Amino acid sequence: MRRDKLKLLYFVFFFISFIFLLLQFIIPMAIASSPIFFADLKLNLIVLQFCDWVYSFGSLICHQRADRSFFICEVQMPICIRCLGMTIGIFLSSIISVIVIPSGKLADKLKQFYFLDEKSSCIKLSLIIFLFMFPMIIDGFFQILFSYNSIEITRFITGLLFGYFEGSLFISIISSFIPLINNLFYYRAFRKKRES
Repeated sequence: MRRDKLKLLYFVFFFISFIFLLLQFIIPMAIASSPIFFADLKLNLIVLQFCDWVYSFGSLICHQRADRSFFICEVQMPICIRCLGMTIGIFLSSIISVIVIPSGKLADKLKQFYFLDEKSSCIKLSLIIFLFMFPMIIDGFFQILFSYNSIEITRFITGLLFGYFEGSLFISIISSFIPLINNLFYYRAFRKKRES
């Protein structure tokens, strides 16, 4: 895949993750300032419906427990502390993707996200990825198995690390599949041209 196409893809990923992260902060502030956003009542209803949609989407990815969430202007954020950490981690991986523009095979792209040399072994990459994933997994299992409740900073940091891994893996996989999809379309177009 050409570098300019990769850059565009990474920029789209950056833009989407930035907007999603921004909404986590703006929506509680908008709700706190309700019921009057604008002079027009219809516009206020549209804004409130959009706020409701953001919270509904948040419920699909997060438990939204009040005791595990931050509050802005006394309004609970759409996602919990750990999910907020994950969202910031994904956003950070999107920033790295725009700056570094990882290319090559899947493993090569992942190495670039973790600033590893091309010649670094996949074992080293796996170990680093494990270190990004492991804290959240351990923290989650400890809370299930024992009467342990992690503190907010632990949830946030474990979410941040896992989110960075999640974002780097997602964008690496998507950018690896796009050339295959392009080849499939070119192959179909070539076959149709030959048949006609």
